[in-house]
Amino acid sequence: MGLITTLGPLGLISGPGLGGVIVDVLGWPWIFFVNAPVSMLVMSVALRTLPPSTPLRVPERQWFAESVLLSAAVAALLFALSFTAGGGPAWMLLALLAVPLLLVWLRMPSSSAVRDLFRTSGEVGPHVALASAATAIGTVFFMIPFFMQRELGESVSAAGATILLFPAGMAAMGPVGGFLGDWWGPRRTAIVGAVVFTVGLALLLPLDGSWSPADMAWRLFVAGCGNGLFNAPNVAMAMTHAPQRLLATTGSSTSLARTLGFALGPALATLMWSISSYEPAGMRAAITVATALSALSVLALARMPAPRAPAAAPGHRAVDDAVT
Repeated sequence: MGLITTLGPLGLISGPGLGGVIVDVLGWPWIFFVNAPVSMLVMSVALRTLPPSTPLRVPERQWFAESVLLSAAVAALLFALSFTAGGGPAWMLLALLAVPLLLVWLRMPSSSAVRDLFRTSGEVGPHVALASAATAIGTVFFMIPFFMQRELGESVSAAGATILLFPAGMAAMGPVGGFLGDWWGPRRTAIVGAVVFTVGLALLLPLDGSWSPADMAWRLFVAGCGNGLFNAPNVAMAMTHAPQRLLATTGSSTSLARTLGFALGPALATLMWSISSYEPAGMRAAITVATALSALSVLALARMPAPRAPAAAPGHRAVDDAVT
């Protein structure tokens, strides 16, 4: 997990810096064309390295229905946050549409694996912590470039280079988080990482207009180091305490929690910023919410019941991190 959560930030490290250069030199529409060669490279590597499997087949009808229900529920929440920013609080009522859609999905047979997973001791805490931390990251990554360009007068390239310090901290501390998780225990390591992440975001709260890029950079680096410590042991906890028959479901649910957080972050940041008519106070409010979400991840892990690890397969040892 430490290696995986270190390789991921490498894309984050190259993305903002490359994006800033592309925007300054070619214009912002060109940043979307980067996806084409990257996707072709990924498909080429996959065709050469992944073992052949059974041919693709059309999913059953229930999977299409499930996709429509869940996509509509997420869309309702995101649209509610986005439209509220421009059209007033009445648009938040649109978020209520997600409730019946989720209830219908929970009654479908295909949701049984997810329901069983979240009934397992030790699973809710890591998922809530992961979703909260990802939402905080999405909020910060959306808001900091606006602050640096509008309030500090920095270029797009300078903003991109400054943001690089966050994933640099993640990449630096990712292997450390994996090592500490194996040696000291994943739960305690994840809590320490979440605390450092929260402290890093709290240090950003002043968003002082007299700051230099260096003032932003070291604070982002501290937050990134904390997130790097947090990621690997947190996901390892979710995978360790999942029943063996639900390991694939756990991998999907953790990815979904992270992706939803990254999607909700910018929408939430826009909402908070719009409330203040797009003034600096709204930027501070967005970072305050991000800090609160990070603190929620600490609370979610600290209040976890001591889980009992499932029996290990022959030749393997199950990790028991019940001691806090």
